[in-house]
Amino acid sequence: MKKNSGRQQPTKRLSGSKRRSSQVLSGLLPATMLLRRRTLTRSKSIPRAPSPTANDPVKQKPYFYGIMPREDVEMILSGDGDFVVRRTTFRPDKNCTGLCVSVKWKNTVHHVVVRFKLSQNKCSFMFEDKSFPTVLELVEYYVKMKRPLTGRNPVKLNTSHKRADWVLRDSQVTLKCVIGKGNFGEVWKGQLLRDDTSVKEDVAVKFLKSEGVPSEERQQFFAECRRLRQLRHDQLVNFIGITVDGNPAKMVMELCDIPLTKYLEKNRGTITWPHKTKILIQIAKGMTYLAKEGIIHRDLAARNCLLKNDVVKIADLGMAREGGLYKMAPGLKPIPIKWTAPDAMRLRDYSEQTDVWSFGVLMWEVLTDGEAPYAELQEKSKAFGADLIDFLDAGNRLEAPKDTPPELKKLMLACMDATRANRPKFADILKTLEDISKAMGCTP
Repeated sequence: MKKNSGRQQPTKRLSGSKRRSSQVLSGLLPATMLLRRRTLTRSKSIPRAPSPTANDPVKQKPYFYGIMPREDVEMILSGDGDFVVRRTTFRPDKNCTGLCVSVKWKNTVHHVVVRFKLSQNKCSFMFEDKSFPTVLELVEYYVKMKRPLTGRNPVKLNTSHKRADWVLRDSQVTLKCVIGKGNFGEVWKGQLLRDDTSVKEDVAVKFLKSEGVPSEERQQFFAECRRLRQLRHDQLVNFIGITVDGNPAKMVMELCDIPLTKYLEKNRGTITWPHKTKILIQIAKGMTYLAKEGIIHRDLAARNCLLKNDVVKIADLGMAREGGLYKMAPGLKPIPIKWTAPDAMRLRDYSEQTDVWSFGVLMWEVLTDGEAPYAELQEKSKAFGADLIDFLDAGNRLEAPKDTPPELKKLMLACMDATRANRPKFADILKTLEDISKAMGCTP
């Protein structure tokens, strides 16, 4: 690891913050480490019998939503009888196919499992009694006859749900090369073939690995898709869609040019203060929008910002949560401790003001042309998480370069105020940065 120069060395902030004992964190420190400690249950590989629906023609229909979670399906179905066919992990008995019909009826979404029976080496499919040789024929019969699906459930199939434009087919996406990897997933550069056109669009494709992924990670993946499709802003990486008919599901996003960290490193020493201020303004705009929409990012850092045509975009909402305050459940969780407010690590809760602390660290990254925060402390430390908490509780903060404009330095330190309530809101941060930019003679 590159050793920090004197310019980046953390020094004590002159605000007179009182030292706080780190003993209050003694029971929490293991949960504040960046390292994941997950115990995955691994079973011996047992060959599976072919699925009875493996080649069923229903999978070619636009109302087949594959591995779409029930939470998403319940959001998109509208009128009585509106339905989709999808995969399900709910199998109350051995005769369940792994498919179900999700249908809205009287303001409630019902999920009716498709069953099968095997007779003379032939499969037939049913909801309750009447059976058909394929799931497609089963569904089409109930659509045509308007019969209740079961004797106990009065729901009927009326019209298949019109496929949303963000629901893509796996065949539309071609993977080209890896551009990023994580513990449980990968990001690839790829191409998207739009429906009814021969035009191929360069995109970024994010998906989880096929094995060894905890169910919590899968839930977060779909939650991120759900969140992104409801957000639209110039300073956010644009969500295009998700494939659900293949495995794994693939999240398709706009492709950007370069991560902010690489941009800063590549142009180290040549980026002017007005340009750095412009970068910070764009990120503040994106965060102001997220705060207005009630989204807490929880992982704001330069590494999670990208550039496209000189426009900065915030990415990776995998850890984001909705609401004014998010309380993290007990247990070991991955936390980016260098960017996380000490109060968030101590109390295990997050708000706009904890994102503001992260923005303060991100400001330092931009002001120092992409240096690693707390690098010298980490280099010397044997227990970095605990030492960082002690360092911050003693009133120390990251030190901006000596030639940093005073107003930028003042704003950075305000974002990292020890008291959460004293930190500015993103709307105020944006206004301050715009005022600083104007004072530098820059035009909006």
